[in-house]
Amino acid sequence: MGSKLVLTDVYSGASEPILRFDVTRQSKDASTVPAQLRALPALPEATNVRDMKLSFSPSGEEFAINDKTFDPNRIDTQIKEGTTEIWRITNADPAETPFGPVNHTFHMHLVPFRVLDRDGKPPLPGENGLKDTVLVRPGETVRVQATFSGYRGRYMYHCHLQEHSDIGMMAQMEIV
Repeated sequence: MGSKLVLTDVYSGASEPILRFDVTRQSKDASTVPAQLRALPALPEATNVRDMKLSFSPSGEEFAINDKTFDPNRIDTQIKEGTTEIWRITNADPAETPFGPVNHTFHMHLVPFRVLDRDGKPPLPGENGLKDTVLVRPGETVRVQATFSGYRGRYMYHCHLQEHSDIGMMAQMEIV
């Protein structure tokens, strides 16, 4: 009792506090973790591979996806509903900038995905299972696989760091 746990965002470089837990009382925990977790179902075969480059925009003043800053009137990616795709997400920003390394956290609305690999190596611990956001470090390429089923319409994909999205690192996909 009396302990405090503070979560910070170490990936943005700012190490700002995000959330604080204050332990004010004791409680019993009757939950258990099974000895073996359920196996993940097999992934459907991908019918398309897309490249997503996360980087400073060509002007160097904004962030961009595939060298384009966000335009709400533009559809950047059109996907047939029910298909499975692999997206190669590359952080093309240099490891050293005046601000330090620039990490990006890629996030897709609508669809969960699985991390297949990082620069050809197995996913990091904790990256098994379905995800909606993945960290991509400078110079790194992360491959993810998603099946776009159940919903048609327009959805966003973007860097989940608010400052990056605010200055252009967003795009729209349309499921048709």
